[in-house]
Amino acid sequence: MPARQEEEGLTLSERMKRGHSNGYRERSSERPHRPTGARRNLARSMGLAVVVCALLLATTASVPLAAGSVGDPGASPAAPSAPRAPAAAPIALYMVTVIESGLAVGGAYSVVWGIAITGGLSYSSTLGTISVYLANGTYQYTTHSSDDTRSAAPGTFTVRGGSVSVYVAYAPVTSTITFTEEGLPNGTNWTLSVDGSQASSMTDSIVFVESNGSSSFAVMEVPGYQASPAAGSVMVGGSPISQVIVFSRITPGIYRLTFVGSALPSNATWSIVLNGATENVVGSTLGLSEPNGSYSFAILPPPGYTANPTSGTVVVNGSPVPVPIDFSQNSAGRSSGISGFDYFWGAFIVIAIAIAVFAVLWVWTKSRGPPRGF
Repeated sequence: MPARQEEEGLTLSERMKRGHSNGYRERSSERPHRPTGARRNLARSMGLAVVVCALLLATTASVPLAAGSVGDPGASPAAPSAPRAPAAAPIALYMVTVIESGLAVGGAYSVVWGIAITGGLSYSSTLGTISVYLANGTYQYTTHSSDDTRSAAPGTFTVRGGSVSVYVAYAPVTSTITFTEEGLPNGTNWTLSVDGSQASSMTDSIVFVESNGSSSFAVMEVPGYQASPAAGSVMVGGSPISQVIVFSRITPGIYRLTFVGSALPSNATWSIVLNGATENVVGSTLGLSEPNGSYSFAILPPPGYTANPTSGTVVVNGSPVPVPIDFSQNSAGRSSGISGFDYFWGAFIVIAIAIAVFAVLWVWTKSRGPPRGF
């Protein structure tokens, strides 16, 4: 029977019961309602907007309102904040060039020199200049050198917003030589020669300033007196030196016989043979006290030099006698060529080597025998 007809034959209460039962089953059999894709996107966007608004409100609430702002009409004006200190500007540095003179620099055996500047800065070089960078100010400096015979004075320089050149001049290290006489009457004039320079005094001392090294001296004649030593040499090494010259009266009839050499180095050593007695000389002068008479002499010059005259005779007759000796350096040096003796031995060695090579080849050829196949 069709459902329609069946439903018409039911009573009202039966139809109500059946309708309630069917409606419940239909609703319970349907799936839960889910929003579509567009609705889901809209919901997500609204949620995100809510979160952003909440964050903005929280941030605004945590930031204090400035005095007089719209959000805080009753607030009193805040005190102005202290200005920030500007960042420190970098210190400007300028080039300082130290230029030396007087030293042997830049060669195979260069002198090492340097400069020490205020503040513990120290620099060294084997060239002629040293460059450093310094700020404005005044600096003191001292110098040093591996050549202990030369030195340079300390000094100061100032940097004022630009590059600076500092000139350091090295000069020979000098020391004083004080010659003190004994035996002369007060007020007697006496004279000394040191390395060709003369000085006189009427007091008991004469002072010379000489550079490091050997310096030769000679005492000029004082009538009626003999000096001891009359000549010699002293070694200057950076400290003051004293040399005593003792004068003694000459016995009547004794006169000064002085040999004076020229064109010799200050430390040259040579000899004079006077009447068979040899007198050694350092420097250029030899003074002797001799009685009247005739004296033969011979000159033994330093190596590499020739004397003029080489020998002769001098007569002492009631007065001092100077004897000049002119020295000249030999122009003919040692031969740098190969001597005939060297040529002989060179040829002999070459011939011996050639014979030995020939003998070895001959023996080697014989030991191989005739070629195979013959």
